[in-house]
Amino acid sequence: ASTAQAGHTTKRTPEQEAALVEVRKILREASEVAQAVVIENPDSKEGKFLVNNKRFVMRDIVGAQARAGDIEGARLTATANGWDKSLAIGIALAKAGRPHEGLKELASQELDPLTRFVFVEALMKAGDRQTALEVAESRGSYLWQAHSIAYLATLQAKAGDVEYKKTFQRALKVAEAFDKLDHHTRDANIGKYKALVHIARAQADAGDGTESRQTFVKALETALVVQEREQFNALLIIAEAQA
Repeated sequence: ASTAQAGHTTKRTPEQEAALVEVRKILREASEVAQAVVIENPDSKEGKFLVNNKRFVMRDIVGAQARAGDIEGARLTATANGWDKSLAIGIALAKAGRPHEGLKELASQELDPLTRFVFVEALMKAGDRQTALEVAESRGSYLWQAHSIAYLATLQAKAGDVEYKKTFQRALKVAEAFDKLDHHTRDANIGKYKALVHIARAQADAGDGTESRQTFVKALETALVVQEREQFNALLIIAEAQA
């Protein structure tokens, strides 16, 4: 038996394979035990605390099962908790350094910002910048895309990738597309200034002070033309981001 990731194959010894089978068995038993726990008064303060603890334990079991290669077991555990099993398993695989397998689990799902960050970071660690960019640019709101692409650019800069400035330009291009009304916002300029703030912060994190200041200026210019009731909040967000 073997495991494959990003073109690399690692063979397991018979002893390792036997140990892995035992680990999978133990994790299934752990899942059954955790699922059987009944919390009395779940709406009380202590009950809510215990419910959250149980949820965290179950999440960790799903992740451990996915990393151990027991995808069916992970699905069963996730389903028992009413979770999106594909999402739970996909994220677990990405965090385990197996992002390509995780993406296969997710298929064509629209990824929320935090999930995009998990996969972008994992793919960069796997040395697959192209797929990381594809994930960052995948369908969803323009705001999610701009934020994810800017995050990718920051990771590139920290890794010494000289192409990171081009990635920032891609993020800015997405932000400029907000003059076409984004279906996630009522006012396109609200999404636009938020995207520009995300990019400016990322540029600052990457050490690009001059570019960051220029992007903050664009964000400010955009904030001044949003709906009046939104202007104060927009200006406050920009001021806090620059602090």
